[in-house]
Amino acid sequence: MTTEPAAGSAEPADPPEGLKLLLVESEDVPARLYGLRFRLEGFRVTRVRDEAEAISVAGDGPDAVLLDVRPADADGLRTLERIRTRLHDRSVPVIVLVPDGQDELAQRLLKAGAQECFVRSQVGPGELARAIRDWASRRSGEPELVATRSNHVRRSRP
Repeated sequence: MTTEPAAGSAEPADPPEGLKLLLVESEDVPARLYGLRFRLEGFRVTRVRDEAEAISVAGDGPDAVLLDVRPADADGLRTLERIRTRLHDRSVPVIVLVPDGQDELAQRLLKAGAQECFVRSQVGPGELARAIRDWASRRSGEPELVATRSNHVRRSRP
């Protein structure tokens, strides 16, 4: 689990105040890229590499979760469900990144409680930061599922 950049790193430190983001990302390069952008956006980022680590820190009160479901992750749905059970507040938004061609998985993830699913190769850190901030600011009500642009599917906002 990583909560701040390594000493001597070019990455900015987490701000003392700001949205607490749990980043579940197994790959180092995307984690570094997302972490850098999210810290520049004012997020306090805790990065974990796998489901076990995510479960252990999900109860620590993140304001939002970004879950990257990789092809090697045979059960992203189970990971989402287990994270959801550990969150301190059921209204905490969970945004999920899915591989190309996984529309059925994205729909199942949304039905299981993800707020928004993005196709990993078609979304950048800036768009993710905006979506996370938007969902974190609207943590009430139960939205309906709606289709949006081709790179993601989301729930409608309350």
